[in-house]
Amino acid sequence: MTFPGGLAGLVKASSQPPALVLLDLMMPDLGGVRVLEQMRDDPELAQVPVIVVTGKLDAIESMRALLGEDNVFLKPFAVGELLARVGDLTGGPST
Repeated sequence: MTFPGGLAGLVKASSQPPALVLLDLMMPDLGGVRVLEQMRDDPELAQVPVIVVTGKLDAIESMRALLGEDNVFLKPFAVGELLARVGDLTGGPST
């Protein structure tokens, strides 16, 4: 599923926890950092794997420290690498 903004995605995730969240840091209404903070504060969502994609150079290191090197992708990124990581985290196919 995709959502037009962070708030809509967070509301849906709260009612139906996803297997994984692919999160852009730049979103309308509620940015990705706030979405991630709220997910981590919610016991139902705290363990949902998150992959961040961003063009914000100043956010890369803090996101990598929080989520791990392999879970943060700087735009532009190789789609195949992203799909492989999604597969690793969800146990699904890597391509």
